[in-house]
Amino acid sequence: MGRGEQATVEGCLFQDNSDINLIVAAAPSAVIRGNTVRMVNNAAFGGMMTDNFNSPPAENGVIGNFSCAVMRDNLIDCGGRCHFGIELGPHPWFYLAPNIFGPMTITANTVGGAAVLINAYGAGTTAGPFAVYDNTFASPCVSGVDFLCMPVNHTVCSALNIAPDAVIDRRGETTPVATTHSTVFRGCP
Repeated sequence: MGRGEQATVEGCLFQDNSDINLIVAAAPSAVIRGNTVRMVNNAAFGGMMTDNFNSPPAENGVIGNFSCAVMRDNLIDCGGRCHFGIELGPHPWFYLAPNIFGPMTITANTVGGAAVLINAYGAGTTAGPFAVYDNTFASPCVSGVDFLCMPVNHTVCSALNIAPDAVIDRRGETTPVATTHSTVFRGCP
């Protein structure tokens, strides 16, 4: 979805889609709720993703804008076939566009079967952070997922990775967070 101001994506099944099962480039005041991502026979770079498709900041006031958007109550089961369960931000890909911005809330999602269950890389700004909290990690992570953009034999396995460029409000959560994978992902897919 390129632009989805005030859109609702609810109760959908995304199964075995390539690249990203559901990718959104702009969604101010949108609700992405109660959806299922399932990987059974195919591999994907990610389950769900917020991006800006390498656009300048807030082109026409929209691209990269996730103000007041909510991603909640989704089930992402990558079955060991995704790099990222939920990817927040564009920076793992070939382009280094400006950070996408909110405030956006990512909560009450259940994520499993990916090398990095939730990855924030290029998400949030000081004025528009992303709130990531109260998500359930159905598995700690999956080792051995073959990233096409990494050195051979480099293992990545993390429930939550927050890159140094991300502005994330964890709402007081204290579970461990990885920050070391960021430069390894640059240049995916």
